[in-house]
Amino acid sequence: MGLPYAGEDAHLFAPASPLQDFGEFQFTPQQYRLLIKQVYQEKNPSMMAELDFIFSRYQGREEELFPQVCLKYGADRAALTKDLPPRTELEEGELVEAIVRLEEEHERRMRLLRRKREEVKELTLLIRLGSERRRCHACDVGICRAQRLIRFAGEVCWLVAEESRCAEEDG
Repeated sequence: MGLPYAGEDAHLFAPASPLQDFGEFQFTPQQYRLLIKQVYQEKNPSMMAELDFIFSRYQGREEELFPQVCLKYGADRAALTKDLPPRTELEEGELVEAIVRLEEEHERRMRLLRRKREEVKELTLLIRLGSERRRCHACDVGICRAQRLIRFAGEVCWLVAEESRCAEEDG
């Protein structure tokens, strides 16, 4: 097995996990929130009203926030976590929540990938069309939009045909 990637963009290749490791401790996002609240209660109680805003900004990244808060207020992470039992497994509800978040992130990335592929196709077509000097840019953009419209119309026709085929099989 190879060594893990250690370049400057290594965070892009790190495994996505709802558990994060600080030495021998592993905590869930809910546990990090409790630890962060404890730091604010001890070190800066006036910020307790702002915690919801802070947590919304760091949602899903509580493991990044915890060491930052500890560093800022001089809190000892080991002392804070000594009474907190280490977690190696997620509870069922947390696991379902983590799976849903990962699926949503996957879908978001797939939509982004599809959109970028469409943009590349359109740019490639514009470059090919632009090499012919007989048309203007507006015409080229119009051709790209027309091709996209034709492709979407074809997909709609295919879906309608598929639906009618399924209805015939059921009936």
